[in-house]
Amino acid sequence: MNHMAKKGQVSLYALQKAAKPTIEEICDILLTRPELREGMTSLITLSKELKMKPCWSHTNNWNCNYKGKRVVSYLVGMGDKQKQDWLKIKLHTAEKGDIDNFLQALPSETAIECIDGMKCYGCGDCKPGRQYMILGKKQYLCKRLCYQRINPTPKQFQLVATLIPARREYIKL
Repeated sequence: MNHMAKKGQVSLYALQKAAKPTIEEICDILLTRPELREGMTSLITLSKELKMKPCWSHTNNWNCNYKGKRVVSYLVGMGDKQKQDWLKIKLHTAEKGDIDNFLQALPSETAIECIDGMKCYGCGDCKPGRQYMILGKKQYLCKRLCYQRINPTPKQFQLVATLIPARREYIKL
């Protein structure tokens, strides 16, 4: 597939916008490493069980929402770059100013692991991170306050599987 549309060609975004491929279809094509494929299969199944079907957002990106709020996003293959075995999971933990309430509902080890995955990755104007007081400690984090991992390990997949229902329950409150 074309990465970027050249003059007279149709972009991958336009093709996907028209076709709305399922996340499973793109994962089958781009995720060849068993640990990534198995981890994503379990997260997709979990999302669907929680009535948060992954909805296509833009090129190779799907969002799961609950009650109009974003819970988790899955980006496969670096969007239009179609890179094999590249997966980014972004869990939207809480709204600004409310992160302590979300984290306090988690077991302390889970909360610490979650904070570790919320660091600034230099993707926006907050680089190298903004200072927040979280659970009584100064932390330098991305302003988006999302737990994110690129090519998660099996342990990180398990953490995401714990955080997805926790975020959904938090939204219910």
